[in-house]
Amino acid sequence: MKTKFWLPLAIACMMAPALFGCTPPTNDEPVKEDPPVVEDPPAEEPERIEGREVVSDKDVNTFGEEYVRLLGRTFINSKQLVLANAGTGVEVAFFGTELKVMANPSPHPSALIAFIDGAGEGTRIKVQANRNYKLATELEEGVHTVRIVKATSSQNSQINLSSFSTDGKFLRAEEKSPLAIEFVGDSITVGAGILATPADENNDNNTDATKAYAYRTAHALGADYSLVATEGICVKAQFALPFNMLDMYQNLSSTHTMKYGFEKKFDVVVVALGTNDGYALSASYSAEQFTADYGELLGLIRSKNESAKIVCIYGLMENDTRIAQGIQTAIAAAGDENISYLPVPTGRNGGQSHPNAEDAAAQAETLTAHLKEVLGI
Repeated sequence: MKTKFWLPLAIACMMAPALFGCTPPTNDEPVKEDPPVVEDPPAEEPERIEGREVVSDKDVNTFGEEYVRLLGRTFINSKQLVLANAGTGVEVAFFGTELKVMANPSPHPSALIAFIDGAGEGTRIKVQANRNYKLATELEEGVHTVRIVKATSSQNSQINLSSFSTDGKFLRAEEKSPLAIEFVGDSITVGAGILATPADENNDNNTDATKAYAYRTAHALGADYSLVATEGICVKAQFALPFNMLDMYQNLSSTHTMKYGFEKKFDVVVVALGTNDGYALSASYSAEQFTADYGELLGLIRSKNESAKIVCIYGLMENDTRIAQGIQTAIAAAGDENISYLPVPTGRNGGQSHPNAEDAAAQAETLTAHLKEVLGI
């Protein structure tokens, strides 16, 4: 009985593949091959003109430092590049014959100085309303660089830049200088009244930071720079302003109290304060207190620039022996071999007896020679 039961079952099992349309697997099936690897095409080389990389209008108008060269404590607000402090600016490279910038002042008219290809004294452009301003026009077609620098301090107004435009193509900015100098000062560093005479009141029309000793020194050394300065400021006393340099140094500007990030480290910091502090000396503000305040400022600057050479200059406009001695005493107390003192030529031939352009040139010459010695260049 067992044989009769299993035999039909065995036959049914053998016939199952045929009945259900299946084919038992064999070793003769083709082996599936992996799909061919398709390599990405090589990256397209960026367009170049005379060895310079072309970048888009959109890139340049982000004001990113990989596309343009920023000068000083600039910052972005509502997609605009803000020039608040005196000496803040931007440098743009392009191939073409002209360059324009859409700019507006806030809250009052202000001035830009435009330098084309690093030549000359620069052209003063008064920014009075929100519109396009010609920075360079009718140039010979080719590669050009235009630098624009704010002439006046944050106390007077700021300039907001919206966009650059050219009839050609923008080029990636050149690399920054390996040398960077920060200048910490007052109206003299700003260049207040530098285009005027002693009988004139200082105002926006006769102020030009690019003619003052600081900008001249940076230019002579081919250095990147930043100016942290405004009229009437003291180290810590509040003589003519409701704030002092210990406040301002930590902020974006005298009018923008957002904290500055100190991302950039400087090789040299030049401190040019003391003139207004001399005026502030009185029974309630002594020379001893000034010395202590100056020492506090040196400590703050050192904390933000650990390896910088700090050069303290005095005598640009006044020579108060109490201030000069106080600065030197504060330096000695700091016990820092990388802090030095430099007396500079006095100039009083500009507006309200500030230095004029000729005075500033002599001051820059003295400071430039000292910095070369300090830096070994």
